[in-house]
Amino acid sequence: EMNDYIRYPSKWSAVSKNAKAICAIPSVTFNLTPVIQIYNINNIHKLLEFVDELTEEFGRPVGLDYLICYFPDYLDPRALPLELRQPAINRLEQYKNTGKNIEHGLIANSIDKALGHLKAEQHPHHEKLLQQFKDYTNVLDKTRKQEFSTIDPELYNAIFNG
Repeated sequence: EMNDYIRYPSKWSAVSKNAKAICAIPSVTFNLTPVIQIYNINNIHKLLEFVDELTEEFGRPVGLDYLICYFPDYLDPRALPLELRQPAINRLEQYKNTGKNIEHGLIANSIDKALGHLKAEQHPHHEKLLQQFKDYTNVLDKTRKQEFSTIDPELYNAIFNG
């Protein structure tokens, strides 16, 4: 899973279980604050779906507030060309039109903020940053015995072989 790659050695099964345990406490307001970066750009909509599931399961709103990765700058989504960011843009715009939890002000504002960043011009140093991203990914994969190519094969191929 994406979480297990980005937040190594974290396990999504434990994160999900803990989120549900927190949501089960009636006096607690729960919001997710995921960071949008190159690694998870094609999966950021899945957290909106998770928030929708939590909201439905616990009968009260669960929020989400995207943060944007600016540092290290080689993880900033603007290092990618717009055509590689476009699928994420499309998914977020679709959620704005059909999402179960879009009336939650925090989520709507967060999506707008994320869309603004994803639609922005490509980072002026994108070539250098993408090389740093590749180098960093190769180190992670080797030291952790993981493979980003299995987490998001389409994005991996576009960056590494495109």
